[in-house]
Amino acid sequence: MYGIHVRRALYQTLAAAVWLPLTAFANESRPLPSAVNVSSVAQTIAWLIAVIGLAYACAWVARRFGVRPSLRRTSLIKVVSSTALTPKEKVMVVEIGSTWLVLGVAGGNVCTLHTMPAASDPPVTVN
Repeated sequence: MYGIHVRRALYQTLAAAVWLPLTAFANESRPLPSAVNVSSVAQTIAWLIAVIGLAYACAWVARRFGVRPSLRRTSLIKVVSSTALTPKEKVMVVEIGSTWLVLGVAGGNVCTLHTMPAASDPPVTVN
């Protein structure tokens, strides 16, 4: 949703950058005041486009690389591993204290598939 608003603002800015100088040249019967001329308007629009583009690029980088503030979790439950079987079903290994629970999660239901003592080494993934 946020990306749509940024794109819309970028398109409106680009449209204004194209039409504003054209309308300034169309009004040749009335000269512009000395403080405002076409080059200063064009420079202002160029800087505006650059700043909006920079904000859009920063938002894209943050979304692409998952830049999020680090949160310290000291909770009782820790997710050790998770694998999606289908878009709505997955198998999770959860650590509670010194016990690992293998859980099947599907459509709002959670079932315990297996219980085992927690390993001292992290699990090894085999392809």
